[in-house]
Formats: sequence, structure tokens, C-alpha cells
Amino acid sequence: MATPVKRVIMQCGCVTQATDAGGNPVCVIHYGLMRGATQIMDISPELEGRTARCRDCGREVPSHKNLAFFNYAPQSTDNKDSYYCGCYGWN
Repeated sequence: MATPVKRVIMQCGCVTQATDAGGNPVCVIHYGLMRGATQIMDISPELEGRTARCRDCGREVPSHKNLAFFNYAPQSTDNKDSYYCGCYGWN
């Protein structure tokens, strides 16, 4: 049985989805594309009171590290984080 991945926010803004060969958390979306994909944020951001919007359908929910493909985006123009709600399925 696989060991669960610790859900931490990486410097690219994404929550980890996997680990590398050494067991270190990584963002598989940005791995190999951004240095921040392999580096954990020094201080975990406060998500309380923030909103996340599905990238595809626009559904909004409270921001949380357990949302699928969650990305903390403090630099966004509308102050919204992003995630994927499953609106197009999971396959």
C-alpha cells in the first residue's frame, strides 16, 4: 500500500500531489518546469477567509489544501486561489 502524500504548499503555489524517488513532496504539474515545484513554502499561508475557484467551471468554495489540484495564488487579480472540482470527470 502506498504511503499518503503529506499535503503541503510548494513555492510554486500548488499543494503536493506526489513524492520524488527520495520521498520528498513535489508538485507534479510544475516538476521540471519551476524550481518552486520541489521546495516547500517556508511559512504555510493562512487560507481562512480565502476562496478557490475551479479553473474550468468557475465553481467557488472556501480555499483548503485538500482541494484537488489546489493552487494558492496571492498574486491573482481577483484574490482567488484555484482548484479542480471534477466538473469534467477524473479520467
